[in-house]
Amino acid sequence: MKELLVKNLALLPKRSKEGHKYTYGSLLIIGGSIGYLGAPELSGLAALRSGVGLASIALPNDIYYSFKKDVLSLMFFPYQTSSDIKALLPKKTAVVFGPGLNKDDPQNEAVLETLLTAKIALLIDASGLDIFKRVMDKFDDFANVVITPHLGEAARLLDGLDPLTNYELLLKKNITLVLKGSTTIIAKNNERFLANNGHPAMAVAGMGDVLSGVIGAFLAEGYSPLEASKLGVYIHQAAARYALKATHEISLISEDVINSLPFVYDELTAEQK
Repeated sequence: MKELLVKNLALLPKRSKEGHKYTYGSLLIIGGSIGYLGAPELSGLAALRSGVGLASIALPNDIYYSFKKDVLSLMFFPYQTSSDIKALLPKKTAVVFGPGLNKDDPQNEAVLETLLTAKIALLIDASGLDIFKRVMDKFDDFANVVITPHLGEAARLLDGLDPLTNYELLLKKNITLVLKGSTTIIAKNNERFLANNGHPAMAVAGMGDVLSGVIGAFLAEGYSPLEASKLGVYIHQAAARYALKATHEISLISEDVINSLPFVYDELTAEQK
């Protein structure tokens, strides 16, 4: 496997003076449930800090009206059926499906099937992975799909098999895999990359939601699933290490990583000149 280094990453594009918000992609995040309302917001904020032009969150109808929507840079929409989600897709360039989502709501299977049918760039994480397992056999190609399981989620996808020795069984139908762990594996078809610049401090709630937002931003901006995954994982790990300069590994929280993203982009663009 190749070590994930700056030289292995796609270049960050320069911003055009004539650009507008739709120039830099429009990301839809579908997630949230009782007790897990912060997850989609973390993804949305991470996406905005990663350069996406617009970030919208679709919340289930039963929690939308009681949800405190105090992040002014994010847009929020309610949904009840897959038809509601389909109506939100025009002008969207990528979707993140799963942060904080209720995996037992049968309507969310129909939502995911709608997204897979639409062939929009799609990242599936968290509870979305359990839903994906239930519908994946209905589809023939996942060239537009990134899945980002941690080891426990990957084991469920593999019916209990050890993900570290059997992860290649997940590389079906052109899917892109980000297998999160102390060393993260990024794989698609015959390409493999190892990202080992993470830190034990990253073992905290919401860290995966932040990664989903970062990768989702690059998908929305037009990067391929593999390039978006490589760039997103690298930047996510680098932002965590940068955040540790101002805090302690015991005290690091996911918001610290989001707040450190601008500094990592500054360093990365300097290195890529």
